[in-house]
Amino acid sequence: MQGNKQITVISVQTTDPNVKLIEAGSGPDKQRKPIDVNETVIFSWDKVIPFNEINAVAYNKNNVKVYEYRYPKNTTIIRTEDLRWYGMLQQITVVRRSHSSILLGINIVINLMEVL
Repeated sequence: MQGNKQITVISVQTTDPNVKLIEAGSGPDKQRKPIDVNETVIFSWDKVIPFNEINAVAYNKNNVKVYEYRYPKNTTIIRTEDLRWYGMLQQITVVRRSHSSILLGINIVINLMEVL
């Protein structure tokens, strides 16, 4: 029997027609994937990626950043429910459900797992 294998899996789904590309990860682990409305895109790595290194970003067709998955900027108070998609072009309202964050049609689910 081999040792435990660690993986990180992120699924992203959008209903926002302006979102055309999702980027996640950092450094050599960065991945970019095109996305269409109602399509689910899966990102996976063969190691645990800490939440603060997920660095998920949504881009429009002109490669302009429209959303970032992060904690709020300019605050000293960090709450788990504040890790979500933030619009880059306008002030928006975020609805929080369970372990996923839904924002103007973008949904992300992050799973950190150890596989035996």
